[in-house]
Amino acid sequence: MNEVMELARFGVLAGVQTEAVRAHAHDLDSWLRTQPGFVARTLVGPDSEGWFTDIVRWRSQEQALAAAGRIMQEPSLAKFMALIDPARVQMSHAPVIAEVR
Repeated sequence: MNEVMELARFGVLAGVQTEAVRAHAHDLDSWLRTQPGFVARTLVGPDSEGWFTDIVRWRSQEQALAAAGRIMQEPSLAKFMALIDPARVQMSHAPVIAEVR
């Protein structure tokens, strides 16, 4: 079973400040820690085009996809999800093949 990196790029709705994303990102941290297969998370952004990238490491793609299926129904994440522009979301998964620390 290969670990998987999830890359979720997203933009926020007009008027949403970076501080709001930062404040509510902690809600997602707490939820992720309870999910089977979760390894680590890094949130970066916004980049020069206003995109954030959420990088989440999972023990398997199956566990990553299962969590993705539960995330929209999680009430504790409603404030974070409400910041995201649904027209500006891109998600992909890829196996981890090398790592340098």
